[in-house]
Parts: sequence; C-alpha cells; structure tokens
Amino acid sequence: SAIATDQGALIFMGPSGSGKSTLAAGLIDAGYKLLAEDLCALEFSPGCGFQVLPGTAQLRLWNDTIQQLGHNQKLMQKVWQKEDKYSRLLQDELASVPTTLKMIYLLNPDDVENVDITPLSLPEMTAAIVKNVFRGEYTQALGVQKRLFRQTAELIRAGQIRQLTRPKNGF
Repeated sequence: SAIATDQGALIFMGPSGSGKSTLAAGLIDAGYKLLAEDLCALEFSPGCGFQVLPGTAQLRLWNDTIQQLGHNQKLMQKVWQKEDKYSRLLQDELASVPTTLKMIYLLNPDDVENVDITPLSLPEMTAAIVKNVFRGEYTQALGVQKRLFRQTAELIRAGQIRQLTRPKNGF
C-alpha cells in the first residue's frame, strides 16, 4: 500500500496480514490520499529519485477493520465468497499524480506494546525488497532482472527503508 503525504509517498510492505491495508485505511480517514493498494509501482530516474505511481481506487479490508474504523460494510462489495474481506471503493481519496518516495516501511507485527521504527541493515533492506517484489519469479523470463537489480541498488543507496514493528494484537 502507498499513501501520498505533503512530504512524499509512504509505502507499506510486508506479508499478508501485517496491516498494510489497515494502516492505509486509517491514514485515508485522517485525510491522506491513497496512491496504491496491493501493488505499488515505482519509477526511477537519475536526479529525480523514485516516484510512486498512482494505482487502483480501492482498498480491500477485513470486516473487523471496517468495524473498527466505523465504516459501513453494507456499502462495500465482498472480495471472495469464502472470506470476510470487502472492497472499499475510493473516489476523492485517490491521489492522481506520481509522488516522490519519502520512505518504505516493512511492517512487522510482533509481541510488543508500542510501535517502533528502526533502520535496516543493507542485507535486511535487500532481503525486504527482493521478498516483496511482485511476481519476482518472472523477472528473468520478462528480461527485467538487470533493471530490477539497478533499482534495488538505488533504493538501498537512498536508505529509504525502515522496519515498523507494531503490536500483533489489537487495532
């Protein structure tokens, strides 16, 4: 997920269930604009850095998140019949232009009481990016391995990745 702020784009990455969409939904309710959900595209240009490109105008949220945020689940469409997850369509809450990347946060739910943001080492940043590339197994067949490697190196060089550890339980 990615959110546009006055200081740049914030990206939230991590495994399923780490709170990416929930955090984005809370920030949208606080007045920020959504840039991307589920898939976040970055564009790099020398001298300008990374731009986060706008994506789809929806959030996919679990029913308990919808309840906690005080939204009306009846106004949303069920994502899959077997799951209690719904699609919240956004209209005025979607950013419409690319936004300069400010920071990427790797979400880490853990048995802690407070939120903690820590820098990652170079190997940890590399692992985080590689693990969160969409369909990374196809990069060789698509011929984009070199480009992905260069962009990964630029992200690491910029040092714009932090780990955000949050309480595993609770909203």
